[in-house]
Amino acid sequence: MREPNRIAFIQWVGSRDKNADYCSAVCCRASIKETIVAKEHCRELDCTVFFTDIRAFGKGYEDYYNRAKELGVRFIRSRPSSIKDEPGTDSLLIRYQNHENKIVDEIFDLVVLSIGFFSRP
Repeated sequence: MREPNRIAFIQWVGSRDKNADYCSAVCCRASIKETIVAKEHCRELDCTVFFTDIRAFGKGYEDYYNRAKELGVRFIRSRPSSIKDEPGTDSLLIRYQNHENKIVDEIFDLVVLSIGFFSRP
């Protein structure tokens, strides 16, 4: 497997529906931390976080968010409508609606899905 040049992180996967209407309070921070680690490992890496809301739980969370932005991580407020294989490549095509309500297709080498979770009593 080749090293990725473009990574997409998609927040809230499977959440916000009738069966999973909760926030696990750690996924946003964990994903943003992973973008920072990835960018510190390879500055040229293009990291994009797709989100509907960013939940800022815990001390120092805002610092993570600001550090990621300083490193060039893009934050796109949108819920991607599809992820498909890009024919003839190892890449994935993400389709989403941008802030101008236009449909955008972007190609990524790796997509990380962030799902909510909860602990059982």
